[in-house]
Amino acid sequence: MTFVLMSLLVLVSSGELLFDEDVVTHKAIAGTFRIRWEEVKTVEYSTFGTFVLHAEDKRFVIPSTGFWSGQDKEMAFNLFLRKLQKSGITPKLSSSAEYKIHKNVRIHGKTG
Repeated sequence: MTFVLMSLLVLVSSGELLFDEDVVTHKAIAGTFRIRWEEVKTVEYSTFGTFVLHAEDKRFVIPSTGFWSGQDKEMAFNLFLRKLQKSGITPKLSSSAEYKIHKNVRIHGKTG
């Protein structure tokens, strides 16, 4: 049962991850999700490399770079690191980051 649930989670969370100077966007089967860099107040990460960006009553999950693909992968990761460093936020190790999902960051798409 756990394997089936984790497989469904991977399927639903896969998609296109887009980084720019203002926002991070995740386009997936379940919809499109977005968070503004300026909203991010805390960051947690898992030992597997998942990052979770937290804002006021919001949560945006960035999967481990091992799941990223595309020719701009390195550029996107460098932008992510630069924005994180510029924010002054120190990411905190979390044993639950790997299991979190987006919260209140859907901009359109399926709602449930």
